Amino acid sequence: MVKQITLYLNPQSLNSAARTLENIRDRLNIVESKFIRLSIEWLRARASENIALNYPDFAEDFETIITSNLGILKTTDEQQTYIEFGTGIVGSGDSHELAKEKGWQYDVNKHGEKGWTFLHGADDKLDVKESNIISRKVVDHTGMWERIRTKGVEAERFMFNAFTDYFNKGVYKQIFKTALISTQKE
Repeated sequence: MVKQITLYLNPQSLNSAARTLENIRDRLNIVESKFIRLSIEWLRARASENIALNYPDFAEDFETIITSNLGILKTTDEQQTYIEFGTGIVGSGDSHELAKEKGWQYDVNKHGEKGWTFLHGADDKLDVKESNIISRKVVDHTGMWERIRTKGVEAERFMFNAFTDYFNKGVYKQIFKTALISTQKE
């Protein structure tokens, strides 16, 4: 958006320049709003794609809040936080880049190598990698139970990687160009 304003020191010229600047301000506000909306949409799609690789049940569990000058992307299931940052001794060995900054702790009960199995009903919703299931057995009338082995999980970084791609691959520049061009056509 290249705009040149010629200004003379008379009331008509000053009024014309003021109207032109107001028009530019209004257009830039529209560009900003479109840029935020398009950016959040792109980030949501990338985060969804990233988490779906290992946890497809969570691919749609995101919420977006978009106003004229603010965009928020957040997860809607608490488990996604554990998936993002990782957990336990495995997670601490492959910790998330923002773990310390966000106060995230690994192996908080200091289990170490011991104590990292649990039972859960096979019919309950729990997204577990097949390789972590030690055994399955039918128990009484309660149905199928699984013993799960875990020493934690590695950080998946589905949100972090989406933001990293957005900045490092210059996606934000393309989105801004799209917002700017679409506003000029209006």
